[in-house]
Amino acid sequence: MDKADKTLAFLLALTVALTLLPALAFAAPIPTNLALEPVYGVAGEVYQLKATLTDTDGNPINAALVIFYLADGTLLFSMTTGSNGVAQTAFHNLTHGTAGNTTIYAIYAGDTTYDGSRSADAPFIIAQPYTLAVNSGTGGNNANPAMFTMPANAVTLTAKFAPIVAAVSSVTISGTVGSALGGGQSATLTLTNDTVKIGVIGLDVPGWFTGLPAGLTVTADTLAGSDRITLAFGGTPTAVSTAAFNITIPGSFLTGGNPIAVANNPNARFHITGQRPPSALPQTGDGFPLRQLLALVGVGLIGLGWAGYRMRSGKRA
Repeated sequence: MDKADKTLAFLLALTVALTLLPALAFAAPIPTNLALEPVYGVAGEVYQLKATLTDTDGNPINAALVIFYLADGTLLFSMTTGSNGVAQTAFHNLTHGTAGNTTIYAIYAGDTTYDGSRSADAPFIIAQPYTLAVNSGTGGNNANPAMFTMPANAVTLTAKFAPIVAAVSSVTISGTVGSALGGGQSATLTLTNDTVKIGVIGLDVPGWFTGLPAGLTVTADTLAGSDRITLAFGGTPTAVSTAAFNITIPGSFLTGGNPIAVANNPNARFHITGQRPPSALPQTGDGFPLRQLLALVGVGLIGLGWAGYRMRSGKRA
């Protein structure tokens, strides 16, 4: 084998290696996303922990161990996901009867198929029960009418008032400046201890949002007496935004009559990107797949090898 033949053999071997390299690279674990729901309750009551594990295409991951933690790293529970990718459990008295606000998070360690992931911190809000003292007597003939005699049979009643709150589902509203928003992008508001006063379909509610990206529209669908409101997004964004949702439901829309500020969910946000300049060429790591780049290199090497072979054959003739 002379020098030209060795060169051709090297080029062919290099082409095969570059062709197989993408397949080996794509055997790496699949990235995952872990979305954790907020928790609301009353001290001493039963609460719900819920997290959903999916791959990058939104497909649920089954039989995966998810571990829940308090903000300070205290281990809470570990649960295995079901076929819907959800790890959920009911628990009692997480903070041992203590009221207050903190956050929780969840972790999936990953395996040979899937990469591990950590959820964003989610609100954990616990309300304190109220105690009411009730005087069962009528009082005595004191000079000060504001003073009452507490009889021996005075009683104390303890009543628990659950907080009236609203939560928003974990969702990212994605779009590009100058392009109409893709259809079907929506979010769900869930009320706790309040309901919707009137049913609506397609009601414009951009006024519920603070910081709604310019150019976007949002409508509400719900039924009277329901504890859920569906928000549908549309329009053509005119400004870049990665802001989290900031929503307040007006009191006129609710049975209780008081406005509710929707609890912050770091997993509910906008992702509106800028336009790519028409002259900009795609670069590796910015939407240009490594597989395509290597394939182009391989084709070029094959062409060079073939040209060398033809030149060698011509000389022999």
